[in-house]
Amino acid sequence: MPSLFNYLTTLARSSDSGLQDIAVQGYSAVLKTRDARQLFWKHRIETLTPLIEILRSAAGAGNDSDSTIFSGGSSIRNGGSADSGLGGNVGIQLLYHVLLVVWQLSFEAKTVGKGLDE
Repeated sequence: MPSLFNYLTTLARSSDSGLQDIAVQGYSAVLKTRDARQLFWKHRIETLTPLIEILRSAAGAGNDSDSTIFSGGSSIRNGGSADSGLGGNVGIQLLYHVLLVVWQLSFEAKTVGKGLDE
């Protein structure tokens, strides 16, 4: 399992959103068992960090100077195209899959809750 997580982490760190989506879907498929979720969380620096970066990018907060929130950049509400994805060119499907993985981790609340402060 750790070698699978390493491979998926490599894909998740890619700049290609298609590879990121494949990685996140792979995580989601594996995280159906308690043991897998606990192992994922144990290696969260490698496994979860790229997903948090995707969320930050989608929110436009990857870099404050690049932020659509702070710089008044284009968004769907102020004239941007819905096809261009969210902030950081994160598509809605990728965002959904990342949030699905985070939701799957919530089933391990006792374990995960303690580490969220980090």
